[in-house]
Amino acid sequence: MKEKLGIVIHRYGREINGGAEDHCRAIAELMQSDYDVYIITSCSGGTNYYDNRYDEGITEDGNIHILRFATEKSFVKLDDTIKQIGPYCPSCIEYLKEHGEEYAAIIFMTYTNWLSYAGLSLGLKNAVFLPTAHEEEAIHDPIVIREFINTKAFLFNSMEEREMVYRLFHVSDIPQRTTCFGIDLDDYETACDKAWNSVPYILYAGRVSYSKNFNELNEFFLEYKKIYPSALKMVVIGAVDNNMPIIHHESIELKGFVDEKEKKMLMRGALCTVIPSEHESLSIVLLESFASGRPVLVKGIDVLKGQCRRSGGGLYYSDFSEFVEGLHYLEKNPQNAKEMGHNGYEYVKKYYSWELVKNNIDDMIAAVNKRRPSHITNSEEVIFDNNAISEVQIVVENQAREMGHLPQKPSDKVLKWMSRYKDVELVIVGAGARGQKLLKRFIALGYHNVVAFADNSPNKNNGDVLGIPIYSIMDAKKIYPNSYYIISPQFHYKELFQQLLETGIDIDRIDFYY
Repeated sequence: MKEKLGIVIHRYGREINGGAEDHCRAIAELMQSDYDVYIITSCSGGTNYYDNRYDEGITEDGNIHILRFATEKSFVKLDDTIKQIGPYCPSCIEYLKEHGEEYAAIIFMTYTNWLSYAGLSLGLKNAVFLPTAHEEEAIHDPIVIREFINTKAFLFNSMEEREMVYRLFHVSDIPQRTTCFGIDLDDYETACDKAWNSVPYILYAGRVSYSKNFNELNEFFLEYKKIYPSALKMVVIGAVDNNMPIIHHESIELKGFVDEKEKKMLMRGALCTVIPSEHESLSIVLLESFASGRPVLVKGIDVLKGQCRRSGGGLYYSDFSEFVEGLHYLEKNPQNAKEMGHNGYEYVKKYYSWELVKNNIDDMIAAVNKRRPSHITNSEEVIFDNNAISEVQIVVENQAREMGHLPQKPSDKVLKWMSRYKDVELVIVGAGARGQKLLKRFIALGYHNVVAFADNSPNKNNGDVLGIPIYSIMDAKKIYPNSYYIISPQFHYKELFQQLLETGIDIDRIDFYY
């Protein structure tokens, strides 16, 4: 008789579109040959965790058992983040209390949900944690510490995720394996051997949303076209979030949802895949692009930057200037782009096989059962220096600094205000990603003078960022008539400057963050 393996996740179903849910299904299907796999989850099927879309009880998905528990309205006094995210399923936690030891191991997936918080708080001796963590506000909330210190083994998606968890929670003594997602290269029809398609386009694949930073990519690409006019287009595949504003242009093709076959065809034909997301523990799209033999151009967060460095399969950018020079390099050097894609293919082939993933999971199941792991992890550190930077990346960064498309430092006037008038009220104009970065930069410098954001977007008004309220420009002027207004880096700064003047704000109280 097979041992039972439990996987706890906030929601599950083939109809659900989500990275964690797809990852969970992939692991369940991978492990079902050796274990009797149970998905332990809520009845929720959407972002509203109280919808109870599915019936409570057990159902079968092939050889995989799905055990669902009803969600309830939470009256438990918990941290707002956990309470808001949900799903609150006390009956699921009671089940784990009574039956948890019947399983060889129970893998808890993702740290930002109530099931992981409450389940790991039980202190089960067979608990394995796959946190899918990345740098964000929630990871610094003291309440999540309980999850990270109560597991008996970790599964990490990347070296960068692991090192961040070690740094924040001091848990390097707990058994771990890194690499929990694989790519089946047979599905990509030896993409790396095919020549670059002459159709000039870059590809964005994924949810079209603020959370994936598509709005920035949208602006960056159109501004790039002004600097380097060409036939280059951007093809966008993926569902568009509600209320997601898009700057439409003849050079941008929105294809919406496409099937796997078309997605792989589009990846093989692209100059590169662009990944602007600022919050990832692992980018499956990056691995898929590598598997297709295509390079990537990614936002320079630790995880994506690290994978580009170790693989030699792409370039990364931190601002508009580096985006421009990175894309221009790939556009003007198609042979080098092809070579980067080949490097990415070899990287995935060596470090992201499903065989390695299965070995890693088997080893952590052995660890929580006090058995000796039977595999030696094929760790990337053995071959790759995480600090190695390619010559091309250095050239791109130097060129970006020389061109100076969008300088990113405070003006002298802003620094003078902040040093001389520590009690002066500041209003940041623009509550998007760059405005939020500006707020965090001020806070990091020790200044807490920002009292509000002013933003023209109707769907942001009356909201807040880190507790700082967002108003329309007109309302901000009425509430803060004597504050200083700092325009965050954006392409419409001239129009915003004129609008501020027209509302009656004195020109001496307006400046730009360059």
